[in-house]
Amino acid sequence: MPLCVQRSVAHLTHLALYYMDHAVLREGLLDMLNRSPCLEYLLIVEPSENATAHVPSASVGADRRIILPHLRRLYLHDVWMYEAGIFRLLSSIDVPGDCDFRVKSSQSYSYTDPRISYLPSPADFHLLQRIDRVIVEISAQGTEDERRRHSCMAVRSGTLFVTLDYSLDNLKLPSWIVSDAHFVFIVLARLRSRSTLIAYILHQRPQLRTLDIVDEGQNTTTICHALQEYNFKPHDAAARLGVCHELREIKWYTKGPADEIWEMAQRRLRCGSPLQEVQVRMEAISDDVSGVQVGETSVHRLTAGERVGSFETRVVPETEWGLSAKEIIRMHTEAVTPCLPEGSEWDGEWMWDRKTRPRV
Repeated sequence: MPLCVQRSVAHLTHLALYYMDHAVLREGLLDMLNRSPCLEYLLIVEPSENATAHVPSASVGADRRIILPHLRRLYLHDVWMYEAGIFRLLSSIDVPGDCDFRVKSSQSYSYTDPRISYLPSPADFHLLQRIDRVIVEISAQGTEDERRRHSCMAVRSGTLFVTLDYSLDNLKLPSWIVSDAHFVFIVLARLRSRSTLIAYILHQRPQLRTLDIVDEGQNTTTICHALQEYNFKPHDAAARLGVCHELREIKWYTKGPADEIWEMAQRRLRCGSPLQEVQVRMEAISDDVSGVQVGETSVHRLTAGERVGSFETRVVPETEWGLSAKEIIRMHTEAVTPCLPEGSEWDGEWMWDRKTRPRV
């Protein structure tokens, strides 16, 4: 990056960098950012393929801190998360707590997805200092919108958003996520009968207390099985409760019958689980041909009683329903889909493939 450019950015507010060399990313960009205290928006798209793998160390960014007090949107598109330049960038910048950070990775994984674990430690990248909510979307990339969100993740206001392919077996979770963080699963695909993805994620969160499940793929049996499986320590006293033996509250959104959900909840209660409440929202189903809704949406709640194994159920009035499955899905989609600055000639759409490269 020419020195004259680096020095003339004192009042720069928006910066978009396309297809730059990784050497620039590793060496020149930090110097430029250090001279850009007014920066509000930073977009980095598809650096060159001459990537250098990052070698983990205790604190990479401690030797240099660049304060960007006005940065509100930080977007990385088609990047290798383990690239040394990306890691150094994130480890070196201080951004406001409400900064909107979004990433689309250039790599797909076939077994375990380690993307989140490639992020710097919260000691260096302060946006990660208290992640107390995690939203995981699982889809088959069967629609254009799902393919656009493939390999995306985002961090905003204490929430980590992740999109996964339904064929994965596991997501590797870092230790810096709060131990009892609220987890939300948005399952848009029909999971394989032997899918281990949800089970492996849950096994990493033994202190999980609040769980939301938005199931658009008729996966009740698979998810209930994941909640009851305890393969790692089958003789442990907590094994009879299933995974996440500290679980207090479950909200379940489904388009199918809820019998298996109630059976799973009652089994936990009979075994002395601290589970306090299970709420199931059964959504009306739209006919694929006519679009007419079949049945009615209803919400039912099971509440634990004072005696072990006792409970009561009731129908929840519409005024207490809260968000619908569609609203939760839409909020997640908006959170992980980056956009260009307002007034851009690309109509605010995120560039997802090479066909939409800008002319230079």
